[in-house]
Amino acid sequence: EDLSDIELWNRREEFSLENIPDEIRWLTCGVDCQDDRLEAVMMGHGASDLFVLDHRVFWGPIDGNQVWEDLDSLLGQTFTHPRGGAMKIDACAVDSGDGGHTEIVMGYTRARFGRRVVATKGVPGFSRAFLQRASTTSPLWLVGVDAAKAQLFQRLARGQGVRFASTLEAPFFEQLTSERRVLRYTRGRPEQRFERIPGRRAETLDATIYAWAVRQMIGQRIEAREAEINSVEAPKKALTVVRSRWLSR
Repeated sequence: EDLSDIELWNRREEFSLENIPDEIRWLTCGVDCQDDRLEAVMMGHGASDLFVLDHRVFWGPIDGNQVWEDLDSLLGQTFTHPRGGAMKIDACAVDSGDGGHTEIVMGYTRARFGRRVVATKGVPGFSRAFLQRASTTSPLWLVGVDAAKAQLFQRLARGQGVRFASTLEAPFFEQLTSERRVLRYTRGRPEQRFERIPGRRAETLDATIYAWAVRQMIGQRIEAREAEINSVEAPKKALTVVRSRWLSR
């Protein structure tokens, strides 16, 4: 099952993170970590549709300060809803699973858990939950990447349920379509899996999945959020963030 990045690029609409569609009720962020950068995808959530609003790359060594300060700046921004209310990013998932980045990501997210900024790790399996805590005391959250990709690809294939901002550029769509669902036989038994298309990168696909999965952490009723976005009052003051020790090294 292949998806066309050109076809998806042509579906872009005239909205963005700075021009939020009226249907959006919550904002989330998914972050893919590489040795030399962070890649963040911002997503808006309506009653049913997903709105991919922006893709940003923060360049710099992952064990340095700058990329994390850049991410902090993004997560601290306030955006204006068309109805007059102010919105912030309600939850953020930061991938900790690859490249020996686990301790760095844990150090960043631990002090920001009160803002729903959490460390995540993708786990296989089409019957997995989108998001679940690794254990009752663990700071790590598990993302059922196969299940999430299957549902995302179904929406993309039928052309409904996922909408794209006009500001997204071609590399976003090339990476979003970097995997295909295939059927392989293992010891005579059929198994479905997602496989990377040779020569393609997948950062935006992973970050999009994390941005969708972390929506599960937001338990607010839609009626309560609608009351907030209809209000022109200033947003509540953000919680104080304790600077992690590793950021001072």
